[in-house]
Order: sequence, then structure tokens, then C-alpha cells
Amino acid sequence: MKCEALETLDLSGCMNVKNATLVTLAKYARNLTSLNFSSCAIINDEALNALSKKVTSLTSLCLASTAVTDAGVKSIVQANTKLTDLNLELCENLRGTCIRKIFESCKLLKRLELSYWKFDLVDPVLPRFTLVTASFS
Repeated sequence: MKCEALETLDLSGCMNVKNATLVTLAKYARNLTSLNFSSCAIINDEALNALSKKVTSLTSLCLASTAVTDAGVKSIVQANTKLTDLNLELCENLRGTCIRKIFESCKLLKRLELSYWKFDLVDPVLPRFTLVTASFS
């Protein structure tokens, strides 16, 4: 089963999507450019690590309200340097150490959604970028 023509996949709100599903997807849908896992609360670094080994053409990635950590985000952005849109809103397991790697890896980044992050984004790399969307509560 190959899904070579598949470029966009939106699984937002699919609460029962498991990492194993995405590990399998990574093997067969290597031409993906847009992924949306918003509110797939079970998705974590296992899925991102599998995707980062096979899917390297992403321009848009939404991980809002997932269980990913900084390590998983670092892995996927290093493999997908053409990202222009990255949504990390409400990712409660993130601590902010991935921010520098995002900006180092994704030179084409136009939109970074960090709404509702629960930590301070103090990093000397951030003042150089004006396209960061962040709100803190």
C-alpha cells in the first residue's frame, strides 16, 4: 500500500489516532507537505521520530494539543527544513528548548504559533525574528 500522491493529511480532532498508525504512514506517504495532528492527544515523539526518518518535504505542520516534547519537535524540524508554518499551540510537554533548533533548521519559517505556552521564551535568538506569534496566559 503506497500513498505516493498524498500531499496533505488532516487528522485534527481524531482522538484515537495512535503513534503506530503514523509510523506506518511514514513508510508509505513520503511526499507529504502538510500534516495536521491538532488535538490528537496521544501523538508523541515516537510518531515524530518515525516521520522525521521518512517524511522530509513538510511545509506545514500542526502539532497543537499533542503530547510531543522538545526532542520530538527538534527531530521533525531538522528533517523538514522547508517548513513555513509550524503550530505548537497548547503543547503542554514542551519546555522551550526546541525554539533555537526551529529557527536554526527552518530558514523559510513564516508562521510559528506558540499560543498558551506556559514558560518564558527568553532566548537571544528570538529578537531577530518578527514573525513569531506568541501569546501567554
